[in-house]
Amino acid sequence: MIFFYLMVGFGFIIKLIQFKYISKTFLIQIKYNFKMWTEEQLRMMINERKNNNEYYHTLHEGRKMIWWGQVSSKINLHFGTVYTAVQVKEKFQGIVRDVRVNIKIHIASLSH
Repeated sequence: MIFFYLMVGFGFIIKLIQFKYISKTFLIQIKYNFKMWTEEQLRMMINERKNNNEYYHTLHEGRKMIWWGQVSSKINLHFGTVYTAVQVKEKFQGIVRDVRVNIKIHIASLSH
């Protein structure tokens, strides 16, 4: 038997479907539905956050999720995707985290 797993969020894996046979059409559909973020989508998300930074920091947590929902709606309308507010927020936070780590690594390499 073949088990099909789906990566959800950061490091969480769930068993999606158990199949004896997986058709090529099914795999293509899964690839289409769970595609990676494109450069253009990331640029739009980053620009939305950057251009609204001051306003974003005036919002309390509940309103921030509504704001992320508005960003996800803009991205979805523009690119025909189905990202949720949580996915967009987590993606942005992941990028920020990666940048911070890369800066620390770069600074540490300069001191050696």
